[in-house]
Amino acid sequence: MSRFLVLSTLLFACGAGSRHIGDDIASDGDSDSDVDVDVDVDVDADADADEYAYDAGPDPGRECVPRMDNTPPNAPSPLYPVGCLGELQPAFAVANGSDPDGDVLRYHFRTDWEPSMRSMDQQETPPDGVPEGPAGVTSWRPPRPLFDELPAIYWDAWVDDCIADSEHVVTTVPSCAE
Repeated sequence: MSRFLVLSTLLFACGAGSRHIGDDIASDGDSDSDVDVDVDVDVDADADADEYAYDAGPDPGRECVPRMDNTPPNAPSPLYPVGCLGELQPAFAVANGSDPDGDVLRYHFRTDWEPSMRSMDQQETPPDGVPEGPAGVTSWRPPRPLFDELPAIYWDAWVDDCIADSEHVVTTVPSCAE
């Protein structure tokens, strides 16, 4: 059997998986054919405000130009969930952060049952994050339900201005059953 590398562009709606655009995929096999991965994403324009679909393409309002005088953005503030976790697939919401330089921000969320946020069950937004939401609030719903038998979950939120990240804001949310 020969070993070959297949280069493909991967796009995961809702951030499922751990591959990034342009990753190499190692595969065993006798085939000499190329593999192309095409994913169509249909975004419902009438989705609820707490169910933001992310746009994996370039953000037309976001210009990523490196510069020496960049000031990192200010972190977002956690809004929900913060008291206790009463549902298995909540929309994690933050009050929007801000950028002293006026750069367009993208929001990043991550959740896990482990405080280090390094378990195999970790869920997070895509590498490009999600666009800023309306009315000063941005949210993200994980693609898979969280575990229902945990005493607590941890979630992390931060923003980036394309040059620098804000501080990460980690929130611990106990289960309502506890």
